[in-house]
Amino acid sequence: MLYGSEPAGRPFRDGFITIRNTFQKCFSQAEFNDVVEQVLDQEVFGVGGVLAVVLANRAASQKVNRVP
Repeated sequence: MLYGSEPAGRPFRDGFITIRNTFQKCFSQAEFNDVVEQVLDQEVFGVGGVLAVVLANRAASQKVNRVP
């Protein structure tokens, strides 16, 4: 969708309808982290793009936060 000579699709609300008639929405890293945190009710560690780490164990999550 983001590469190539074809248009991304037609604008629709806060995203696009693709040529395959699917809805696509792009998120910033912060928006993506917020959505994941809200859905899972856990702290998210963004590691780039749309890759995030969520630890189910809150104690482990706190240890990761302290690593420099």
